[in-house]
Amino acid sequence: MQERMPPGRLPDLLAGMYDVKATLQGFKTYEQKGIPLGATEHVTLRRIELAVGQLEETVVVTGESPLVQTQTAARSGLITRENMEDIALKGRDFAGLLRLLPGVVDTSNREAPGWGSMGGLTINGRSGGFNFAYDGVTNKDTGSNSGNWSAPALDSIGEVRVQTANFQAEYGRSSGATITVVTRSGSKSFHGSAAYYKRDDAFN
Repeated sequence: MQERMPPGRLPDLLAGMYDVKATLQGFKTYEQKGIPLGATEHVTLRRIELAVGQLEETVVVTGESPLVQTQTAARSGLITRENMEDIALKGRDFAGLLRLLPGVVDTSNREAPGWGSMGGLTINGRSGGFNFAYDGVTNKDTGSNSGNWSAPALDSIGEVRVQTANFQAEYGRSSGATITVVTRSGSKSFHGSAAYYKRDDAFN
């Protein structure tokens, strides 16, 4: 049996900025621009009312959605691409950025990313038992429940969402926090980045 989606609901959208456009013959075109959608977020748009007029006439609404998430009771934090680019990160392990979020303690030295990079993290007083997803796919050793299979390269990550409490049943595989990594999407244009780190043992 297939689940029927309610009219107007768009599931499985990638994180990013969106524009909405509504047109109907005999009515003015409606546009709403700059709608941010983060990983695992549910965004409800304002009611769209089309005014009588010609299609050539356009009503444009520009503005971001509220920063406070009111659609769910989930407690979560977001690490953005800007955070990753602006903050010096030892070992280029994205898990080191999670310590920026409320309720997260990180005791790992973060020399390099790899298997089990979730080790050393304590979220809301609990260590281990985290659910780790990579673009919606579970990326965890489900047998031992001890660590993630792979650590994504820092340059490939678009954002990281950490849900710490009250998350929905779809994230209920583990009893700890849910960590969702969303990769960046690109284009046909070639571009890249390089990083160089110099650490002297005398200062570490």
